Amino acid sequence: MGWIKSLTIGAKRLTALTVAGSALLIGIGMAANAQGGGDPYGSGYAYYTGTSAADLLLTATNNVLAVTIGVGANQAGSLAVYNQGGVPGEPTPNPIMAPYFPRAAVKVTDLLGNSFTAYLGSHLFLRVDGGTPNYQNGGWDYTVGSSNFGNWIEAPTPVGKHIEARWATFLAGTTTGTGGTGGTGGSGGTGGTGGTGGTGTGTTVGTTPIINPQIEVDMTIYLVHDQARFSFHVINNDTRGHQVGLAFVQEIQPDPNNIFGLDTPIRFPGSPYLHYETILQGSQIPSYYYTQMPVSASENHTIRGQMQPWVAGGAEPTPPTRMVVGKLLALDGNLIDPTSGDYLSSPTPRSFQNVWNYAGPEYPLTLLTPPNNAPLLQPTQRIDTQSNNAQIEAVALLWDPQTIQPGQTIPIRTYIGSDASSADDGTPLSLTVSSPQSLGVSTTANTSSPSTFNISAWVDNLTDLLPSGGVDIGPVTLTVSLPSGLQLAAGQSITQTVNSLLPGAEQGVTWQVTPTGSVNGSLPFTVTASPAFGNARTVQRSIQVPAQTGIFLRGANTSQGNYQFISIPLQTGTALASTVLFPGLPSAQALPNLALWNQVAGIYQSVSQFSPGVGYWIHNVLPNDQTWPIDPNKYPPLLTTQQFKLPLSQGWNQIGDPYLYQIPFSEVQVFDASTIAQYSTVQAAQPTPGLIYPVLFSYDTTSSDPTQWHLVSQTNFGFQMQPYTGYWIYCSQPITLVFNGVDTQGASVTKATTVAATSNLAVGSKSTTDWRLNLVAQADTGYDNLDVIGVAPAATNGRSVNLVAKPPVPNKQLQLSIVDTNGRSTGNYAFDIRQPSASSQTWNLVVTSPKPNDKVMIAWPELAATVPHGVQLTLKDPSTGATVTMQNSLGYRVTTDSNGRAVLSVSAQSVNAAAMTRVVNFQLLPISRAAGQAPTAVSLQYTLSGAGTAQVNIVNSKGQVIKTLVPSQTRAASGNTSGTAVWDMTTQQGVGVATGLYSIELNVVSPDKQQTRVTRPFVVTR
Repeated sequence: MGWIKSLTIGAKRLTALTVAGSALLIGIGMAANAQGGGDPYGSGYAYYTGTSAADLLLTATNNVLAVTIGVGANQAGSLAVYNQGGVPGEPTPNPIMAPYFPRAAVKVTDLLGNSFTAYLGSHLFLRVDGGTPNYQNGGWDYTVGSSNFGNWIEAPTPVGKHIEARWATFLAGTTTGTGGTGGTGGSGGTGGTGGTGGTGTGTTVGTTPIINPQIEVDMTIYLVHDQARFSFHVINNDTRGHQVGLAFVQEIQPDPNNIFGLDTPIRFPGSPYLHYETILQGSQIPSYYYTQMPVSASENHTIRGQMQPWVAGGAEPTPPTRMVVGKLLALDGNLIDPTSGDYLSSPTPRSFQNVWNYAGPEYPLTLLTPPNNAPLLQPTQRIDTQSNNAQIEAVALLWDPQTIQPGQTIPIRTYIGSDASSADDGTPLSLTVSSPQSLGVSTTANTSSPSTFNISAWVDNLTDLLPSGGVDIGPVTLTVSLPSGLQLAAGQSITQTVNSLLPGAEQGVTWQVTPTGSVNGSLPFTVTASPAFGNARTVQRSIQVPAQTGIFLRGANTSQGNYQFISIPLQTGTALASTVLFPGLPSAQALPNLALWNQVAGIYQSVSQFSPGVGYWIHNVLPNDQTWPIDPNKYPPLLTTQQFKLPLSQGWNQIGDPYLYQIPFSEVQVFDASTIAQYSTVQAAQPTPGLIYPVLFSYDTTSSDPTQWHLVSQTNFGFQMQPYTGYWIYCSQPITLVFNGVDTQGASVTKATTVAATSNLAVGSKSTTDWRLNLVAQADTGYDNLDVIGVAPAATNGRSVNLVAKPPVPNKQLQLSIVDTNGRSTGNYAFDIRQPSASSQTWNLVVTSPKPNDKVMIAWPELAATVPHGVQLTLKDPSTGATVTMQNSLGYRVTTDSNGRAVLSVSAQSVNAAAMTRVVNFQLLPISRAAGQAPTAVSLQYTLSGAGTAQVNIVNSKGQVIKTLVPSQTRAASGNTSGTAVWDMTTQQGVGVATGLYSIELNVVSPDKQQTRVTRPFVVTR
């Protein structure tokens, strides 16, 4: 850190935090007595540093947190939040959000020449009418709580467990100056009369605008269990409207052991670690950010900043319009040298532009004398402990300026506190729910069932914020709802009651819960609190339950010779697979068939032992389906903090989760020994460096019918790897996967992430240049839904992230593959995404079945949802000459040849969607001679979107056309758009058809030769 230049400075900050921490521990009733002879300030006041009123701050506490606000001139409204105890698994005391840190001898000047000390820390900034860049027109920037251009009209005051304060702007300019009066006239010469004295008024000497917007900010800081609720009311007391915005810069403290050093990265729900500077706005802003920092074997330091309403449709917190994760030095408005990362040594204006326009290269801010302009936002700048050039990390929440009319009040609320719980906050009742975020593993022989854990719920009565002083809202009924896999311990009731809850009071209840062992992974549960009046509160929270040390295997009677795809997340050493799985049976009787793919030889090879992190194809020779327990004493799981490395070869590799916990694949690292570089899996799957395919494959064997077993693709690398599951991964060169452990520490959460590896495979915008189509093959011999064709603007027509081969599954089952004959590598592909083209594009398909003359249905159920109207898709069967307009059909039945093989093609052509002739309506109306009798004919009625020539084919169950009808009244020349026909249930030769299922196909050709086909089933009964 370039800004820490001496141990003295570090010691000052360390001392300051220690003093603050001590004050919190002894309680707010013991005010500081730094001045000697008695302290003039009341309960909750103390000195942060120094001995004068300028260093004064105010503290409020509950049983968990403490919050401070700077009162004196040197404090400048600085804000801080500390954990002071009461949260299981959290170290105490430690800071969550740090207050200011005065940098000695560094002064800044404002636009009017006033000098004052620059601070680091957490502050609330106010921008009015464009801020100081617009000061000639009345714009100004303020630090709320500062005495430079504002004052406390109600000093921060402790009220129960919250703080109330009012601060307002005052005059920030001077009036127009004028010149002095004229001088005295000169004296007369000898013998003459003296001259007349000079008169007149001097000219104007300077103008500074009067800036007095009369904006008031009322603050209420309320402690709701382990969350600090900051409520800001912005009031316009002027006679005209103003543009007003707030920015809350939070110096978060993810690492309590490294007070004045580097920080650990924050995370968003469903996202990976955020290692780099980032700006988000609008819908990009997540519901909250959080950190999980292990400080010992049993303790985690956590932070949670809530930015979106706790529940859908909730009133608070108020979502910010922008969010910045960046360098504290710059975000706090202090100008820094971008080269050294340190403050500039000479007095300079405090740059509120840093706060409000923290920008990238497209909007550089002047940090040094030109031409040394440098952008503040550095997307490649690390802001965590994994880089030597990392900066102190800060989060800025911005509510951008909006018009506030005279007398109008704008409320803004936000939360920051611990991440040890989940909440639903608001008046009159707040509900907070806590539980371990994951459970440890018990190594009792033949079991891994975790022990009982607690779910705790606290209710807070927030009616003390009301002018009336509040009311008792008891009784409050609390109810817990548990998912499959969790159950209440004996003697526990799902409902508990808090009989009385006075204003400002908090009470809690606890349930003892035990996992059943039947379900693992992230298990959600719900707690509801219903007061005597007012809205009920509901909180949903999840707990990670490890998998048991046992595996479900299909028996030979079910599998019918097919293989499952598994992994064993235990350290089994040299023990045979039969010994690990079936210790009570002789190996000769129970040894399963295990297979690993040898990429070099292009074959499967038999193995007899397990290794963690490796996937195996297994055929259980024992007859019945069964879950087989594995003794964790003999074969222990990896420690949750234990790093695991898995070397992989070029080509297809079989991998698995090496832990008993679910882990997101996006948090796995990829090490490239050839360049000594390490990437996330998301980075490694990009075109550069292109180390792995942007998709993993697993194999679904949940059906008891092995013909329904099929490959499943994972194109989003945020997916959770499941214990005991095997995965295919393709590597373009030898690499090493690095698993960095499960971030549990006995009571924390795994790294839950959801981040797309690429946008080219499974996601499209449904435009003519960006669409996808999933093709499905179904028959008695199997099921394959893995094939995806389409186009994408960023696609490249080559073997890359857009052209993904199918892995070599050992089972002999139905398969549909894309075969490439478009001038690229040949092979069987699951994904073929191409560059958009103005001309027609064709994908060639091959159906392979273990059965000759197999009838296979090819379907495209998602076409309407994923393919735009401006793209016409046509399927062709060269063996029969059949052509199908896919937009108007649900599927096509193809018959394989004597070798179990069939060839098809799908063509895509851009068309004028508005000019296409589409079938708007197509109905079949059975006709019978008498009521109650079987139909003797069927009337066909249809309506088209435009003119066209229609033909109707009657097709039997073998796919043969047995009769063709030409409907009346629909011809291109006539302009008619409707038509009718009647099928009398006979063949073309006039022979009556047998009872059975028939297809009635309506084929329409528009004037520009575009073809449309719609099919309806019809059952003939006799």
